[in-house]
Amino acid sequence: ETADIYGQRVSKVGSPVFSPIPVCTAPKGQLAPQLAFDGTDYFAAWIDLRNDRYDIYGTGIDKDGNILDGSGIAINTRPGVFRAHPAIGFDGTNYLVTWASGDPESTLNSGIFGNRVSTSGVLLDATATALGQALSEPPAAPRQYIHPVVHFNSTAGHAILTWVNNTQVSGTTKSLQSAMIWPL
Repeated sequence: ETADIYGQRVSKVGSPVFSPIPVCTAPKGQLAPQLAFDGTDYFAAWIDLRNDRYDIYGTGIDKDGNILDGSGIAINTRPGVFRAHPAIGFDGTNYLVTWASGDPESTLNSGIFGNRVSTSGVLLDATATALGQALSEPPAAPRQYIHPVVHFNSTAGHAILTWVNNTQVSGTTKSLQSAMIWPL
């Protein structure tokens, strides 16, 4: 079974502006979409299974629902690394797509990573097959960090990245961690 990503723009009162649009219908499925707005266009990022692993892809979408980058641009496709929980923010100039990453065998290449993407869909910090920018320290054990959220404060000129440390604190209680990450 595969899942695709569709979008629907709605008015302020909740009425559809146009019919649902296929954001990505690549083979093998996509999941966990996230969306940011730059004042003119949107940028969506998601987990993509087209390469039989959890990669991060994204695409621009204009206000009329036109997809700007075909079936998506590869944001992070490094083999041998597990990726989950994409998040996206806009700093006033570029998008920052973040994700939780974990090496299945060790803490190497584990933590919260990201790549900046220009409004024209170009990766700015690393190629898609590179690890991406490390935005957190490595966790004590693989796959401990999940659900990153990035928030930019353009007036103050900085951003904060927050994530869940998935290690048990007591029972099912988890802890939050954060870091000031801007400017990169």
